[in-house]
Amino acid sequence: MGFHISLPFGHSHAAKAHDDTPPGHTPPRMTVEFLDKNGNQVGGRLRPLVPQPVRAEVPSGDAGMDWHKTDPHLTVATQSVPQEAVAVRARSGTTVVAQLPLAAAASAKPSPPADRKIFNPAGKWTLLLLSELFSDKGRFFDFAGALDEYIRKQAPFSAKPVGDALRIEALFWPSPAGGLFNTSQKGRLVYGDTALVNAFVAKNGSKGRLTVVLVDLPQRGGAGGGQGRPAWVTITSEPTETWEAVALHELGHSFGLADEYTNSDQPTPEPHPLEPNVTDRSDPAQAPWAALCTPGHPAKPTCAAATRPPAPLGVVGTFEGARYTETGRYRPTAECLMQRTDRPFCRVCQDAIARALAAA
Repeated sequence: MGFHISLPFGHSHAAKAHDDTPPGHTPPRMTVEFLDKNGNQVGGRLRPLVPQPVRAEVPSGDAGMDWHKTDPHLTVATQSVPQEAVAVRARSGTTVVAQLPLAAAASAKPSPPADRKIFNPAGKWTLLLLSELFSDKGRFFDFAGALDEYIRKQAPFSAKPVGDALRIEALFWPSPAGGLFNTSQKGRLVYGDTALVNAFVAKNGSKGRLTVVLVDLPQRGGAGGGQGRPAWVTITSEPTETWEAVALHELGHSFGLADEYTNSDQPTPEPHPLEPNVTDRSDPAQAPWAALCTPGHPAKPTCAAATRPPAPLGVVGTFEGARYTETGRYRPTAECLMQRTDRPFCRVCQDAIARALAAA
């Protein structure tokens, strides 16, 4: 029987593994080895792909978002494990970067899901939901159904042509006690082995625009996803933050929407052109969403950075502070789901989602 070995290792080791190597030098090789009860190596060494260290968007608990560094995971498949092995260790060159008991590091071989449920099979835009720390498929499908119902009540998905284009596919695997995807929690950061998640999705053959791992934990938390990287959302809400809204915020990113809050620690490079809900034009009449701007608010911008209160909710113009930057970048409204998870999508974001789904 095959196994996947999944080993988290720290930020400093991850950065070291990706440091630029001086010209003429060979970078240190990452290897994984098995150990017996005396700490001696048994069997051969494995050579895993070294993951890139990443930052992830994490719900803050006050309807906002923070960014945290995540511990990446070394993921490696092996067809056999030496019978004497009780632990597994990873090295970068001669430096030990991670070591765990074999029972804690060994994950199940990727397999098709035990069951699945599809909401709106005719939809063309697929959101994949995966179970983590769920032992009962009925409970998982109940939460998947709750998310489906929540999304379809929110604009623009509440409009039939838009909602009809969204397909949600929920995939259930019963989780062992420690989880299927090596998920761990550090404060509000809930995150696991993204390569292992992708391997399970690939084994199933499903293709989605976004993968969200639903985690059955009683604490609020999660981590944002990206291209080829799943998002993680716990199924627990707080008075100022519902878990479904956090998942919907992440879905917004899959339609090309940018975050609209400020965060000086987030160095995300800007795309060209900017996302449909961000502009560098302070004049509302020159913004990409000029046709949606509210008449009677001609200021340039509608609201400058740090102005309180900025403007009545729903007013569309140019509001300074967007895409993690306090000045020089503008969002369409004072508050929106792409800024706070206790607000709906603004008209500009709704329009961008509707256009993306119409083109799917």
